[in-house]
Amino acid sequence: MEISYLTPLENVNAMPINVSEKFFGNLFQITFFADTEGMKLRSTFFKPLLMVMLLGLTGCMENRGGGGSGTGDVTDPGIYQTGIASWYGDQFQGRPTASGESFNMNDLTAAHLVLPFGTKIDVTNRTNGRRITVRINDRGPYKNDRIIDLSKRAAMELGMLETGVAEVELRIVSPS
Repeated sequence: MEISYLTPLENVNAMPINVSEKFFGNLFQITFFADTEGMKLRSTFFKPLLMVMLLGLTGCMENRGGGGSGTGDVTDPGIYQTGIASWYGDQFQGRPTASGESFNMNDLTAAHLVLPFGTKIDVTNRTNGRRITVRINDRGPYKNDRIIDLSKRAAMELGMLETGVAEVELRIVSPS
């Protein structure tokens, strides 16, 4: 996917500055234009500021997917991600999920920030060893330290209904 934003260049001395980032298998490229004549006068201020802005931008692109750690590769048969799971239930029953289907707290489903809808993953509770397979049908969690939100039934089967959260590991069973 390529997105381009074009602005008329009034100054022939404009210099393109390219930033490329590989993100979920796609190459994103951002081009900034800087006035080279003005940079000569402001280079001691502008260049470090530009570097901080670019590093901040690429840092944001790298850090998607909530807390935890993992490979980020959906095709990797090993552990995809480890971190904290939470669950949601009664208050969302019957409401539409991000995938468009109605949320059913009695199904083995989950919300993940980046995994494609329909992806099946094994979720293992690292405290008690219980493991279940869930299907991604929603987006979330939206708390930075969490990697997955599970349906009430999934939480019950993993033995985390009482505590509300658990340390888990995720493995891809089948991509969507």
